[in-house]
Amino acid sequence: MARVIEQLIEDASQAGPDGAEQVRKTAVNNLRQLPDVHDFIDGVYRAGFVFHSESQNFFHDDDADFSVRYVQRDLGNSGNTWRLQDDQDRALQIIESEKDEHMNIEGLAGSGKTFLTSALGEILSPKTTLLVATTPFQLKALEERLPGFAGSTFAALVRNAYANAHGVSPHKLGQRYSPKFNRRWSEISAHMGFPEIKNQTPERVAQLAADLVRKFCYGKSEHFDLKLLPRKLLSLFPTVAERWALVHAAQALWEAIMRPPQAFSDLPVRSYHLMKWLDLNDGSLDAGDVTHLIFDEGHDVPPAMLRLIDSSTLTAISLGDRFQYLGTGDPGRRAQKVRPHTFQHSVRTGFNVSDLLNTVLEYHPKYEGSIFIGNPEKRTQQRRYARLDQSTLTHVATLKGKTAILSGRIWSVFSIVQRLASAGIPFRLMTPPSKLRGAIDGALKIYNGKAHLNTDVHTFNCNNWQALRKQEGVIVDSLYQAFERGFQKADLETSLSKAFSDRPQAIRVGLVEEAKNREFDNVVLTSDISYGDYKTPHTRSKIISSLYTGITRSVHTVYYQEDMIDKVVSSIKQATSKD
Repeated sequence: MARVIEQLIEDASQAGPDGAEQVRKTAVNNLRQLPDVHDFIDGVYRAGFVFHSESQNFFHDDDADFSVRYVQRDLGNSGNTWRLQDDQDRALQIIESEKDEHMNIEGLAGSGKTFLTSALGEILSPKTTLLVATTPFQLKALEERLPGFAGSTFAALVRNAYANAHGVSPHKLGQRYSPKFNRRWSEISAHMGFPEIKNQTPERVAQLAADLVRKFCYGKSEHFDLKLLPRKLLSLFPTVAERWALVHAAQALWEAIMRPPQAFSDLPVRSYHLMKWLDLNDGSLDAGDVTHLIFDEGHDVPPAMLRLIDSSTLTAISLGDRFQYLGTGDPGRRAQKVRPHTFQHSVRTGFNVSDLLNTVLEYHPKYEGSIFIGNPEKRTQQRRYARLDQSTLTHVATLKGKTAILSGRIWSVFSIVQRLASAGIPFRLMTPPSKLRGAIDGALKIYNGKAHLNTDVHTFNCNNWQALRKQEGVIVDSLYQAFERGFQKADLETSLSKAFSDRPQAIRVGLVEEAKNREFDNVVLTSDISYGDYKTPHTRSKIISSLYTGITRSVHTVYYQEDMIDKVVSSIKQATSKD
């Protein structure tokens, strides 16, 4: 086996440093899967895969660090000295020398994208650079890394561009352009006059039409046609006439939504509608004196927005990790003209977790051979728990450093909050309290038979508890049991009053998606992350991305339920065996 590896490196060295480095990364992670060479490969990796051509043997230098190399140099005119990884340094050199060139930095979790973003502040001018993000939370994190730089959400950027295209002031756009403006399916179907199609009620037709409009907005198609229909709808609408009827309903809804601002309409307008409209109508992103855009979490940016950016005169530097995409549809991609740069080495997560993560990532629909390489200087412990009961939570509360409990759904966050509060264990919420209140209030209205009064986004179109359970799954069963025991909104307020925002040791509680761009000493993953219909590609993708994102938030220890990872892999294999 040693001779095989020697030959591999000898061949790779002929490809030059870059080729040898890539083969080293790939070979290490593949060979480490074999138990009989595990220790041998570990030793070779730590030695940097150095090959001695004369003796035809490896040698081990304990003082050498070939896995993560650093350089120290000044950036800009600030006089500050930055300690940069090789990958970071190469990317910054390109940006410094080619300031008008677009760049997309694809960095796996913990590979130093956050640090690199801060370094960009030394190279680019705050007078001509705009920070943009998908959510206000992401924008705030970006602004904290680059103080003095102006920022905007993508929604605000396209809202302004759309208003300018129609010759109106952005603040004069009507109420329906507000993110909080909503309409029930029954109201939308009545507004549009949708008929019943193949035994599907007008309300259901409105929902399906809205889904097709959303797919249209996130896709590249310029027209509504039968290609928009997902496979699951083909059996629901077996005839061509029925399928076209649904497509025409979606097109009519799109045209009604995008009526000019001055025209009357009572339908909600979302930012992805505006992005698609600008994309189809050659809209421009007018940002005044701005010449450069910087945005993180590029995988969360809708495809239409990326096309707008790449076709504009602005130079955009994006950072992202497609494996952390937790949205609907496919993650967006920059245009081919955009220069790519990849970070694979994680500084945060230990090398010993590489096998676990690569085993999961292999089944990601967007897997293209990119392997995760952990930090060989660190060891991230894996701990399994049988149940996340009171005794487990008590143990978690004793862990040193910052600890986070991450969930896949809002209902699990509620459950954790209730148990921590009742046990008197200090905790802090990453999930906004208003978001938690809204979800529980909506569920209570459905439980009490007042679904028509519900306005919460999590439960908005569920008319009864059976519909909620069908939408959210068995995880709401414990919520139903709490309501049966008499739980009321006042009980939630009591629990929330026990959330300590000023205690460093308080356990952070929230959704996996709310932990992006953060790191913790210890991470506990709740089992609901693995819930879902594995036959649906999007669900499989979200489960894998949630596991990957959650595990890579941890520096020292990651906890997950017993054989949860094995069950996820087994379920994916079973679901895809007939694909």
